Amino acid sequence: MWTTVKNSPFTIRIPLKTRQDLKFLSSISKRPQASIASEMIQKNVNIQAQRANKIQEAKKQIQQGLWIPHNEVKDWIESLATNQELPIPKAKLLV
Repeated sequence: MWTTVKNSPFTIRIPLKTRQDLKFLSSISKRPQASIASEMIQKNVNIQAQRANKIQEAKKQIQQGLWIPHNEVKDWIESLATNQELPIPKAKLLV
């Protein structure tokens, strides 16, 4: 079942190269340029909003005295995509 999403017009200026790429994507996908642009904007805005939300959460934790030591973050990042991937480090109360 499809749900109706209310959309509103929004005008933006984009670089010529981006416009050409959008036209290309539209032609090969047989989708309207506006539909492709809208989908891409939604995805990017959602990613940026999630990132901003995580930053705000981290700032609140820091204000509460919770933080993750740099060496633990570094070790975790370095373990990613290895056979010995470490669990995500947990925030600790700074004393």
